Amino acid sequence: MAEDEEATKPSSTKDRVIDSRAFQLGGGVDLDAFISSEALAEAKRPALPGGSPTDATAGGEIPESFLEDEDTAIGEIFDPFERDSGPKPGDILPDGTVYETPELDTITEVAVQGERRLHWALMVTMVFVYSLIGWVVATALEPYLATVGLLSLAAMGFALGERWVPDKGMHILGVTWIIISMKLLYGLALDAHHWGWIDTSQLGLTLIALIGVNILVGYRHEHDAIMAQATLVSLALASAAGSLGGEMGIVVMILLATILLHGLAYHRQSGNLASLGIAASHLWIGLHAILSNPLEIGALKILPLADPMPLFLLALAVTCINGSMAARFSKRENWFSKGIAVTGLGTPGLWGVSVGLGMIGAFLLLASGRDETGYALAVLVSLLAVYGGSYLVVRGVDPLQVLKPLLGSLPILLLTLIILETELLTISFISGYESFAVLASVVTFSILLQHQTNVTDRVLWLGSLVLILLLTILIPAEPVSDGGDEGLLLLVALALVHIATGALALKRTSPSIAGATVLAPWAWMFAHTLWVSSIETFSEARPNIDTWNVLIELDPLYIAIYLTLAALIQYPINLRLGDTGVNIAGKLLGATELSSRLRDSGMMRLWNLGLVSGLAVWLMFMDTRDEIGWFVLLGITSLAAVHITAEVQGRHQGNPRFILICLAITLIVFQWNAGADVFWILILSIASLAVLLSRGEKGPTSQLMSLTMALLTLQIILFELDRTNQQLLLDPAPIDRMQTGIVILLASSGLLSVYLPRARNLEKLLPPAVAVVCLLAVQIWATYGEEMHVAELLVAILMFVASAIYLAATGELRMELKQVGKREARLAEINRRFAIADALEKGNLTAPLNASAKLLTDSSESSSTSAMSVKTEIDSATLDVQKGGNVYHFADEDMAKTATNDPTGNLAKSMSQAISRGGMKMADAELYTLIEKQRKRRRKAGAQYNSEELDLLIGDIHHRPVIVLSFIAVTTLAACFVAWIQSDTNPGLMLLVTLFALTLTWVSRQRAKVHNLRLPDINGIEMPFFVTMGSLTLIYLVGHFNGSKYEQLDLFVLTFGLIGLSVISLYGREDLPWRIPSAVESVVTMLVISRIVGSMFVESVPFVFTVNPLVSGCFSYCPDSELISWQLPWLFHEVSLLILVFIWEWIEGFRRTHKMPDHRGAAGRGGFALMVVLVSAGPAGVLAGILCLKRSFNWKQPAGAAISIYAILGGFIAMNSWGIIPEFSTVFGMTLLVIGMVMLISQAYTIFAALPKWTSAWLWNAHILLPIGVFAVTGWSAWLVVCTLVLSMTTWIGGILQLRRGMRVFGALDMVLSFCIALLILQEGMLDPIMLLLMLGALAIELGIVAWLGTRYDLQLAQD
Repeated sequence: MAEDEEATKPSSTKDRVIDSRAFQLGGGVDLDAFISSEALAEAKRPALPGGSPTDATAGGEIPESFLEDEDTAIGEIFDPFERDSGPKPGDILPDGTVYETPELDTITEVAVQGERRLHWALMVTMVFVYSLIGWVVATALEPYLATVGLLSLAAMGFALGERWVPDKGMHILGVTWIIISMKLLYGLALDAHHWGWIDTSQLGLTLIALIGVNILVGYRHEHDAIMAQATLVSLALASAAGSLGGEMGIVVMILLATILLHGLAYHRQSGNLASLGIAASHLWIGLHAILSNPLEIGALKILPLADPMPLFLLALAVTCINGSMAARFSKRENWFSKGIAVTGLGTPGLWGVSVGLGMIGAFLLLASGRDETGYALAVLVSLLAVYGGSYLVVRGVDPLQVLKPLLGSLPILLLTLIILETELLTISFISGYESFAVLASVVTFSILLQHQTNVTDRVLWLGSLVLILLLTILIPAEPVSDGGDEGLLLLVALALVHIATGALALKRTSPSIAGATVLAPWAWMFAHTLWVSSIETFSEARPNIDTWNVLIELDPLYIAIYLTLAALIQYPINLRLGDTGVNIAGKLLGATELSSRLRDSGMMRLWNLGLVSGLAVWLMFMDTRDEIGWFVLLGITSLAAVHITAEVQGRHQGNPRFILICLAITLIVFQWNAGADVFWILILSIASLAVLLSRGEKGPTSQLMSLTMALLTLQIILFELDRTNQQLLLDPAPIDRMQTGIVILLASSGLLSVYLPRARNLEKLLPPAVAVVCLLAVQIWATYGEEMHVAELLVAILMFVASAIYLAATGELRMELKQVGKREARLAEINRRFAIADALEKGNLTAPLNASAKLLTDSSESSSTSAMSVKTEIDSATLDVQKGGNVYHFADEDMAKTATNDPTGNLAKSMSQAISRGGMKMADAELYTLIEKQRKRRRKAGAQYNSEELDLLIGDIHHRPVIVLSFIAVTTLAACFVAWIQSDTNPGLMLLVTLFALTLTWVSRQRAKVHNLRLPDINGIEMPFFVTMGSLTLIYLVGHFNGSKYEQLDLFVLTFGLIGLSVISLYGREDLPWRIPSAVESVVTMLVISRIVGSMFVESVPFVFTVNPLVSGCFSYCPDSELISWQLPWLFHEVSLLILVFIWEWIEGFRRTHKMPDHRGAAGRGGFALMVVLVSAGPAGVLAGILCLKRSFNWKQPAGAAISIYAILGGFIAMNSWGIIPEFSTVFGMTLLVIGMVMLISQAYTIFAALPKWTSAWLWNAHILLPIGVFAVTGWSAWLVVCTLVLSMTTWIGGILQLRRGMRVFGALDMVLSFCIALLILQEGMLDPIMLLLMLGALAIELGIVAWLGTRYDLQLAQD
């Protein structure tokens, strides 16, 4: 072999070092060849300190056009319309590095931080539970005793707080106890008023004093949560001030409470208190505004604010205070932002989250004044002015530029309002609130327009959605009978908003505004439909409540036009912004498998969302009773045309099958419900043809053509089905059935004209060929129907015959040649792979390349005529390539082409050196596939051949006795028919079928041996034997359809036949240790199928656990001889089960003695015991359970031991039918309770003994058996709740101590279940206050212990 010229050049220092260490260069490939010098120059810096090279951040700068201006007001919230702006966190760059550390998705976030947040939730629950304890103590105990108890509990809470608050690890738990203590004191004050110790005014003073104490305690421990409790109580106290001071008292107290809350926030510089004040104050005002009648909560009486002027002034004052605080603390952290971050929706800024929550109360205020448009507009404009100015200040606008016009105009606006509303001056055409709204809007919009560049796209699209909501609230849509316009003005206003936002999206090239514009109409229509249906349902359920004033009456014609416009808007917007990567699944990175697939497939892109949402809304909206059929057709056609046109132009998402499937589903539903078949067929057929003809030079794929023909086939089937009760969309129908038949023929001809010329070139011929056959056959069926012309039938038959001849002539021969070519190509490729592998390993490509024949044929009996033999010589010449003065050596042209494409030449050098020096190792993936198949086979059977090598290579090649199986199937069907007609012959039929099948099976086995083959296995049993066993079971079941379940002689034949078949299947086999367990399992499985199916579905055999082998219990139409028909079959059945159980135990011991692996594992062992229990009359089930328990301990399998407990219990239940156990229900209930307690104790023991596997087993048993035992003994009582709480506490503590998250989740679910049970018991009135107090005490103890342990082991749990 010629030497590489590069080898004569001096080696570099690196080469000498490698050579000196005797590294064999030919053993691998030089990876430097895959990284160019330019890629190395663009090295990435680590994303994290000390990060690995694969965890890197791109060093290059992102273009400024991709950098979005950070909006500190809104913060980092989940943007459902995110453009693809270069690499994103978690993206892998071409050089293999990661752009940035990937963001945590929702699931990962919960997994990492969920434990800590769960403990926080527990602490919140503790606050609620201890508050409830305070209330129950006051009602269940004497006043003085209750006072001592509450004060003692509060003192304990303060003491725990003093101890734990300074401890960093226990800080939150200590704060929780402080809050609980204050809650108890507040509750004690209310209880004192309830007991008559203090009057209402003294209660108010007491609460004010406690608020002061609460604030002092908050300053003592420097925690906002303690302060927040005081401020919320002050707002509640302000609401109750109306009982003394009336509405003005409420207004003044709410204003003072808001000032107190913000004052504390300002003094402590706390974003938590500021955001809470903004949200709570607006919500409080909205609740008072929306109230129509006084609301009494205990000793508090909350009055509504009915006078609009004080309410408006209060809302304005509070809005001004909140706006200034939102701007002042916009960059502070707060609880609401952190809480939303937990959901995976981002981390919004204080301004955005607090104002957004405050808008809930603002919307309540607007809804309360919906009938007074001027008042509602004044409130709306005031909110827009204050918060719009506040937003601009946060965005960097000079505060004076905002405050000067607002504060300067405020006195004038208020003066005008007061003058006009107090009627000091009267203007007929405008009210005071309307004048305030007009003047304030002029000032506000002038400020916003002056600083519009400071407003981000996110705010604009969010604002558009808020505007749509406000228009829906403020613009009335009432029927014409009530003087309304049926929503015309509302829909016009919404359409103008959509057009304006669409133009804004195109002007700013904003995908977020585009997404809001495209999806908002459909989302609004969906919400409207849902709202109307909910209100109508509520009205029918509560006819005495008037709900019509909250309905929005819309004319269906206006809706159809509105939806058509919404469809047309999609085209220009998506055509311009469809490539910007709008994807609402973008933030769900890896959250679930579904979200990942949606993200990667582009399913959630704006194009697809617009199509799906549009079609879904049309499905919800369309009602044939509206008599707007032509407008419905126009709207759906417009939506389909928009997306099909974009797909034809290549501007859609590139997935035409998705478009066609969505259209087909919608149109098929319309066709079935509303008729008008011809129009739906035309729409879908034109769409299909347009897509097929736009596929370019390669043409449509076979899958796409199959889909289009299948969809048309389904439409033709629906056309032909009888739908006489259908309410038509177009009545009378403009086109009759015969004309529709012509359209069907034209549509089919169009699809065939596209398919047939391309049929011979398709990669997959079978699917579209089947689709064509189905289409043409259904078409003949349709044209044969009523009202169809005979010419249509002849044309359909002619199309079928012509297409069949054409496909037969061009398709069958091609498929045969293709299979032959595929076989030859595979054999040649195997020869080539082995030859190259052998040559590369030896480093000698000049010699003939010989493949190792022993890998493909039996070494002992090789034959030149074997189908598995291959050629052992191929072209031995190596390929030499000269490049840049150097000569390189390659094994073939493909390797040379791959190497020489590298412009640096390093790859060619490395591969040439590897070939020249030898030592290159290659692995054949096909051998690994065969090894995996062999591994799966060997779980249930031994080697198929004496040679392990033959078993590996051809062990999966079997003789499939198709004829034998066909005869068995035909015989079985005939026997089933006879057994169904004459059930008396069932035993004889089963015996004859068994003998006949055995004969055929024996013949098939001998024929397979002649060719040195084996029969295929099913569950470790040869296929004919297994099929015959299934046939016997089927005949047994069918024979009992019309027979008596007390005639069980055929059960004797069934049991005997199954055992006989299993024994014969083992004859002559050398792998009995593998086969015997499979045979036993197969017999028991067939018996279980016959028992379960026969008893539960056809009720033809006795139900499980109800068989007494000695007495049938028959009272009418009984068999002549109970001994032959009942006792003998069941006793033989039970004895056979006992024998099978002993055989199972013996083979288990044999396998274990000979160090063989476990046959089925814990699940298989326990499953076998349970199957025996299901068919046993008792003794065999008990024995199976005991032996399963024994073997489970031998194999150290907790799951098997746990399952065996149920097997033993099931056996005892079955023995109850024998009538030998007196008072069985009482004894069995106590047994369950005792076993459940043993399981609970075992669980607790394994927790502290560090046996986690056994803990899981006893945990499940305790959760199942203990509650059932308690219920069986005590019934539906409070002890069931106590039992569930004990299980919850044990499981939760075990999860903490063993660091097992699943157990902790299980314990939490137990707690939730205990809540549900307690609520049901309370609803039934089965609890007295003492029992309720005990239950709450148990719950409080559990919460305290779990919260303490969880906080103590916080760091360890976070790493679990």
